[in-house]
Amino acid sequence: MVGELVVGATARDLLARPRFGGAILAVVTGAVYLQGVIARSDFRDEAISKSRFGDCFASLAMTNGEILWLAQNDLPMHPRALRGDFDFGALRVGMPFQSDGAALRFVGAQLIAPLHNARVWQPTAIDPARVASRETVMARVRESDLTGFPKPVRSLDNARALIGLGEGLTPSGDDFVGGWLFAAYHLHATYPKNARWDQRAVDDLLEYARTRTNVISYALLRDHARGQSIAPLHEWIAALMCGAGAPEIEAHAQRVRALGSTTGENLLAGALAAITA
Repeated sequence: MVGELVVGATARDLLARPRFGGAILAVVTGAVYLQGVIARSDFRDEAISKSRFGDCFASLAMTNGEILWLAQNDLPMHPRALRGDFDFGALRVGMPFQSDGAALRFVGAQLIAPLHNARVWQPTAIDPARVASRETVMARVRESDLTGFPKPVRSLDNARALIGLGEGLTPSGDDFVGGWLFAAYHLHATYPKNARWDQRAVDDLLEYARTRTNVISYALLRDHARGQSIAPLHEWIAALMCGAGAPEIEAHAQRVRALGSTTGENLLAGALAAITA
């Protein structure tokens, strides 16, 4: 049993596709990362086998596949996450999976995640009726700690030097740039006359990043460039943009900082750098 499932919008859209499948990309504490594509039309659900499925997805999934992940209930939500009370004990890197829209199954493991009753998670939104003045937002940001990188990113040209910098599933440089993109996106969406957003420059940066970081981190960079991220970062920027008091904003910032060993710190540092650029 996996208990009540919560699914992000991106993960839901991927898992709802006919014959969507792939393989486990990484198994870490509390999460299992998947990479998948739509299988060939001649692949049948009842014929699932490790060898046939491997032939079906291998040529595409590991180069052009989409990323999503299973997360334990104590991890924050993300648009690419499917969260529940999972037992990851039998899951291994390279193990094939398949979703038919009704359930997610793994070849060689008993874990089955039924999808029909999964609750769709929506990130905290910035309420247009409560948006604070740009001056108020800047005043709150100036009260925050901007340390984390010796050379703040002031433009997307500066950001290129940080892509792929660091170790792990999401290198520190990518986290910083991701936070920068996330905040810049929402700043422009909230104050379109005062905050610049150059989509062509963003697209060029993402193309540059494609071969300079790992596939998981690249997927997250793409999400950040669309204003999509982990739940605590959405909660923080909504509080900031809607004029919450300093104690509330700092409480949200602390929840962001608590993400991973350095991920949250770097996301927040990047977001603050974008707002003050």
